[in-house]
Amino acid sequence: MEAVDAGLSRPGCEGLPEPVMFGAPVDGGARQAVLVDGATIRGTVIRGPEGRVALVKGCEAFVSDVWVGTEAADGTLAGVAPVPLAPDHGPLAGFGWSDDGSHLLAGHNGLTPSAVAAVVSIDPATGEETKLFSLEGAAARGVSQVAELPDGTYVVAGGGEVVLWDHTTGASLARAKGAGFALGTGPSFAVYGDGIIVLVSGMPHTVVHHQDGVTVGTAQFSPDGEAIVYTAGAEGVESVFVIGLTDAVPTLVAGPPGRYFRTVFTGDGQAVAFNRQADPAADPEVILVPVGR
Repeated sequence: MEAVDAGLSRPGCEGLPEPVMFGAPVDGGARQAVLVDGATIRGTVIRGPEGRVALVKGCEAFVSDVWVGTEAADGTLAGVAPVPLAPDHGPLAGFGWSDDGSHLLAGHNGLTPSAVAAVVSIDPATGEETKLFSLEGAAARGVSQVAELPDGTYVVAGGGEVVLWDHTTGASLARAKGAGFALGTGPSFAVYGDGIIVLVSGMPHTVVHHQDGVTVGTAQFSPDGEAIVYTAGAEGVESVFVIGLTDAVPTLVAGPPGRYFRTVFTGDGQAVAFNRQADPAADPEVILVPVGR
């Protein structure tokens, strides 16, 4: 781990340091800030199909910049270009990708309790925004994630629910309690919150419940779609687990002390990487743990 560079971690959203994208070699080499046209990239990475990637910068629902490009297997970015969003694009959140990688998806959230949230499609080349459908229920209070499955069904998270939406009518098809979701292979995705629910074509497949009071905070599928890495904990004390979908048995990868977040598999599925913060005053560190799959 390296000390925070004050020149890079300047104050951003609500006075907190702005996130900066780094490349950190798994062999222990020095991290390097990712540069595009000589400037650092500040924002959240949204990965899509066929190596498509979006970089979203903003504060809560107030998005200021979006870039799109491609990402190689080693994490190298290429062809990164800004999306020319309209100056009055409004509050956008929960960015994702269309299944074919041609368009970005986002939740267009209202600024007042009476405003109705909607899912929109954004052309990366022109920034043109097209409304796909309005939302109702818990998600109408604000979208945190949106994605499209191969059959055209949309998955939307918001307001403590994850909902399947029909791609032609915009009608809701199925609902599950959850804070968010992770996309698998084909039609599979995992809903996480109080546990992990893996859905295939909208039907429950595997449910993993931890003891009462434990919340699953983040989740991601392995590249082959056969396992999920996730964090679970309570009252700010988490652990990292890997679960295979065939046996549904969680395996502890890392535990206290500390807070764990941003769990991901490496490209070959043989290790998991995650951030760990030993205590609230400490800088987060990146940990890589082989899982031998």
